[in-house]
Amino acid sequence: MMTPNKLGGLLLASAALAATVGCQRGPDTALVAGSVTLDGQPLDDARIEFDPGDGTVGTSLDVTQGAFSGEVETGLKTVRIFAMRKSKPDPRLKPTDVQNPFDNILPHRYGYDSTVKITVGTDDTTALQYNLTSK
Repeated sequence: MMTPNKLGGLLLASAALAATVGCQRGPDTALVAGSVTLDGQPLDDARIEFDPGDGTVGTSLDVTQGAFSGEVETGLKTVRIFAMRKSKPDPRLKPTDVQNPFDNILPHRYGYDSTVKITVGTDDTTALQYNLTSK
């Protein structure tokens, strides 16, 4: 049988362990903020992604009226920008064919083919500017 002192000691040790486990810090982050224009006009209803390139999920932020801001994990990131719009039906496809319901209106060089890199945490990431062109 467990005595009250032993039970109290066990509960205290359990609480200390739980408190230690619960205090684990997450990854380091830094604030990123900036603007995105398309052909000189603020881009609206878009997403900017900061891809770590290591197979893990990066951070994606909304671009609204040309502006974005949020916390992103520190380290080297590839910047990708997407502005997805409802696609028009492709007349070459049969009604039973699968069609992507959305298209990125931006050139591929800003999306999956992007070569733009920044280092979050060391570069000045609070005044980023991306001036995109549709041509």
